[in-house]
Amino acid sequence: MIVFSLTAGPPTGATQELPFQVEWRYEAESRRGPVVTGYVHNRSVYRVAAVRLRVEVLDSGGRVIDETSGWALGDIAAGAAGFFLVSVPPTTEGAYRLSVTSYDKISREAP
Repeated sequence: MIVFSLTAGPPTGATQELPFQVEWRYEAESRRGPVVTGYVHNRSVYRVAAVRLRVEVLDSGGRVIDETSGWALGDIAAGAAGFFLVSVPPTTEGAYRLSVTSYDKISREAP
């Protein structure tokens, strides 16, 4: 299992850890309730699929108080981005930490 993570408070965040860059924002009032939406940018030379995200809810001291997970939609070609939307527990004083916890390499693609 490979884990890439970032920590940031609402409403937005980003990281540039290889092979992914994850950018996201918190939406408190969506049709599904509170959600984190964004894109996983694939910086590798591989098409990837089944990109799994973990979203941890942190208190003001940085301790994990809740967590959920979700998926980026579809395959993500080398150099492309895949959208995600994950329903999350609300937080008033803390932050969220997003992690790419796993993914499948599909094929190597031309540069």
